[in-house]
Order: sequence, then C-alpha cells, then structure tokens
Amino acid sequence: MHKKIIYSLIAVSVALLFLNIFMEIFLPNNSATIGKFEDPKTIEKKFLKVINSFALKPEWINKKNKLSNGDTIIYFRIKVPKSIKQPILLNEIVSSIENGITSVNCKEESIGGNTTLKIFTNKKQILSAKLIYDESIEREVSKLAFLIYYNSAFSADELREMKSYLPIYHLLIPLNDDAKKVASMAASMNIDYSIMLNDEISSTYEIDEDDSKKSIVSQVKSIIESFPGSKSIVFDPNYSLCSSKIFPFIKSEFKSRGKTLFDKRGFHSMENRGEAEQESLFRYYYVKYAGQDLQNIILPLSDLTALSEEIKIAKLKGHQFLQPVF
Repeated sequence: MHKKIIYSLIAVSVALLFLNIFMEIFLPNNSATIGKFEDPKTIEKKFLKVINSFALKPEWINKKNKLSNGDTIIYFRIKVPKSIKQPILLNEIVSSIENGITSVNCKEESIGGNTTLKIFTNKKQILSAKLIYDESIEREVSKLAFLIYYNSAFSADELREMKSYLPIYHLLIPLNDDAKKVASMAASMNIDYSIMLNDEISSTYEIDEDDSKKSIVSQVKSIIESFPGSKSIVFDPNYSLCSSKIFPFIKSEFKSRGKTLFDKRGFHSMENRGEAEQESLFRYYYVKYAGQDLQNIILPLSDLTALSEEIKIAKLKGHQFLQPVF
C-alpha cells in the first residue's frame, strides 16, 4: 500500500516536472513585463483619444491630479450623453488601453448607469475616471441617408454580408436587364429601393420620344407594375429622354399614378471621385449638416464599402444613418 502511494507521488512529480519544462519552452515568458510601467502620459493620451472619438464637448470633461499614498493619480469626471451606449464606450476604452502591462477595471453603479474606471499599469493605479450619464446634454449630430447605386457586380451573398456592417437601407436600381432580380433580392433582405431612369435602361423599359402617348402611358404603367415596391423614381438629367419634348408628359403620367420623378441633382452626389476626395467629402457632409434636416446622398455600393472605416468613426461621434426621405 505504501509502495503504491510512493509510486503515485513519484509519477505526479515527474508529470509536474515535464509540465514546467513545457511551459518554459512553449509558453510566452511574461517576466519581461514584471517591474515595467507604461508612461502615465501615454495612458492619459490613449484614454482622451477614445473619449474625443465620441465627440464629447470639452466642458463635459473635468480633470484633476490627486495624491494617493505618495503617488499622483489622474482623475477625470466626465459627463456622457445618454445616447452613447455604455457597452460601446467601455469596449472602445478597454480595447484601446489594455495590453500586457496596462489593465482597466470597470465598476457600474447600475446597468447602463454611471461607471467608475480605474486604469492600472502593472497593478499600480495611474488614472481614474467617473463617467456620469446625463440626460440634459446631447451632441449635435447630422442625419444622413444613402441612396446606394447598385450594379450586378455584387452578388446577393456579398450584399447580405455588407448589410451586416454598413448602413445599407435603400438601393437605387437602374432599369437594366437585372433590375427585377435586384429589386426582388432587395425585398428579400428588407432593403427599400427606388428605380433609376438613366442611359442604362434596357429595351424592356425604354420609352422612345417618338412613341405615341398611348404607348408611353402603357410603358409607364408597365414600369410601375414591374416594381410595385419602389419608393420613388429618380432620373439622371443626362438621360437622353430628359431633353425631349415628351418628358414633361412622362413625368405627369408617373405622378398621376403616385410616382413623382426626382431629379438626381436634388441629392448630394459622391459619385466618380477618388478615395481621398470621397472621404473628405463625407466628413464635410456630416460636419456641415450637424443639427440640420436629413440629407440624401447618392453613391455607388463599391464606394460605400470603401467608406466603412469613416462610417464607423462617424457613428461613434453620434451621426445617424437613416432611410431617405423624398
């Protein structure tokens, strides 16, 4: 019996020895962080960068330095608008600051309520922040709506994936041969759409200026019936039919059936621009129109994907992306 116990102890000792060797060889050595501290100014800079990314006004941020056990601790008291979702703000702070040396401790007074943050570098407290959610303050934000010009270069699966992280609420569909398929696809994904009259129009939907009024009325009815879910109809003024004498009659026929035609020039356009210019123009829109009425913007789907990071930044600042209003 005693021998079995001895053999068991020997086996355990050998196993622990091999485990220790394995950890030393294959697991990262954390001894490099022992005794190291991240510079308090660097931590404060990271913290304020996150706070400023949410467009909080300077007067909402109060800072004091206090002594605690001989060490200086940076104290912040910050008013936060109720419109900022607490989990998003805390996640941005934690993900931007935490690393192998620095950690963040969060304590909520209530779910979604005031929160105290403590930031430590190698277990030494450097910064403390009290986040106070205040219903009386609010950021001045813009309201933007994208009419996203769709072409068949993107599959249904690609569109569905993009919709998971981009504000794809309204497609602008040219009346080409794929129009009905795209409209059906949009409806299946709960995406609103409008149709676009431009030079991409296929023979199926084309109206000729030499057609009789009877033929034109018939074609107008056919277009409306083919796209019953269309929220509106937008026309490109460069479309050849727009300069014809018959175009006012065409517009009146659509309008009499509840479909007003909107000139593309009545919307902001971000088409046919380089990436840098597009990003700059997008920032210009959400800054210029902060606190104003909804602004409709036309841009191609491919360009919307290129703006994904800029859109994320705008959302953190509180800018809203909504359905177009005609």
